Amino acid sequence: MLRRKDYKWIRKCIALSLCMGFSLSGCGKQAETVTDYGTTSDTGENTSGSSARTEEKTGIEEDTGDASDISSGDWRKISEQLGGTQLTYEKDFSIGQMSAKISADYELNDSETLPVWRVHTITEDRIYEKEIVQNFFGDTASEVRREIGLNDARMAYNLCDEFFSANGGNDESGEVKLTFPAWVDEETCFLHTWEGKYNNSDYQLSIVWFSEEKEKRIAFGPKKWGEAIDMSSYERVGFVSKMDIGPGYDLTLGHDFNKLAAGMENHYQASNEEIESTLSSFLTGQLCLKQPSDVLYPKVKPRENAGLYQLAGNDDQPFELLFYRAGDVRSDRSDDYVLNGYLSCISEDLSGQSYIVLTQNGVFTKNEGSFYVTDHGVIAGSAKIYYDFEECLTDRTRLLSFESSMACLQENVSQELDMSKVTGNQLKIEQISFGYYLVPDSDKENEFYLLPVWSGWISCYNNGWMGVGNIIQNAVDGRTIVINYNTK
Repeated sequence: MLRRKDYKWIRKCIALSLCMGFSLSGCGKQAETVTDYGTTSDTGENTSGSSARTEEKTGIEEDTGDASDISSGDWRKISEQLGGTQLTYEKDFSIGQMSAKISADYELNDSETLPVWRVHTITEDRIYEKEIVQNFFGDTASEVRREIGLNDARMAYNLCDEFFSANGGNDESGEVKLTFPAWVDEETCFLHTWEGKYNNSDYQLSIVWFSEEKEKRIAFGPKKWGEAIDMSSYERVGFVSKMDIGPGYDLTLGHDFNKLAAGMENHYQASNEEIESTLSSFLTGQLCLKQPSDVLYPKVKPRENAGLYQLAGNDDQPFELLFYRAGDVRSDRSDDYVLNGYLSCISEDLSGQSYIVLTQNGVFTKNEGSFYVTDHGVIAGSAKIYYDFEECLTDRTRLLSFESSMACLQENVSQELDMSKVTGNQLKIEQISFGYYLVPDSDKENEFYLLPVWSGWISCYNNGWMGVGNIIQNAVDGRTIVINYNTK
């Protein structure tokens, strides 16, 4: 478990990162065994005499530069600090009588910025159901206390399906349900669906809250897709790629819309900057969400050989929204379908760096969402939210070089690994990756820091390689944040 002195150290290293651009020859000596991430203990105090302790919160006030001006001072982009984008490291060492090896081969996604954020989990007072419903529907809002089906708004229907599946799924007969309750109140969760007029169209909005996970889900959309863009004859929508990669095939109708859309022009000609502004204003104004531009992908494009999306530049071919009729669609009838808008996302990374998905139970909470942005604004979307971004402490975090970080990783494992959890006579550290990790603030309940870290997977050999756990190391000064041991 992380101790109070560890949290004060976190604030200290943030302050040092902001003020000094320092390099350290030593590595941290404070690791804690974690078997249930998120529980804290307040034993011990930090005895360091560093002046960076002077600020009660994080010490960010000691930064005299403009944190938004990354050209000031001696801050360098990530690759220049770490020593390149193709990072490799290999070294044999020993821990007592055990032979060990650290091996890294990591391709860095470079970035001009590297922020540190203070975030706040979605507690009950941050659901904002009343405010969101008012923002959408005003006096036209009404509760949907019935089961909804395929003729209702697809986004709300899908969320009701997800909620039903998460709370028991289909019955024992195996029958697939096509309708779902739209209003459910239980002890630890709820599902509330509302409907009313939004932008002169019939809309539905569903809000889900899971109290134990502090998880909020929102989905909204029109009952009839075409009405949202003033083209009521179009009953369906999908996203297509002129790169001919990813989705774009309607299994029901048997049409390859990637090919149909290849020669079409999108009705909504907008830059990334324009869409980002539209989406950001919508998230703040309509959904009461605090999500910075660092996590918004205004246009996304398919990533070859992967199920994930990546940011599309203004010169790329992004996913575009295709509205079409439910009946026979023919390529020689241009009024059967129309391109209008783009798929936008709350991305699965922060400033281009992934979140480290390495908590004890294999689950890491990260915000995600997808939205349909057209020439009529944001017309539909869904989001899964675990925290609000409260404050950017800096966007120019200073890092140890990659070589120094790997040397610290070797030293930290050598000195801090609980050898009672290791069997056999060989050890290896591999799957080295760079990203962000949520570290709780002991002084403020439900608040965390999103810090840049290195992670590595530790295995031992005993008639086959066995997982020991993963180590999370602060990328600023090389100290261990936590070692999550494998309990299986």
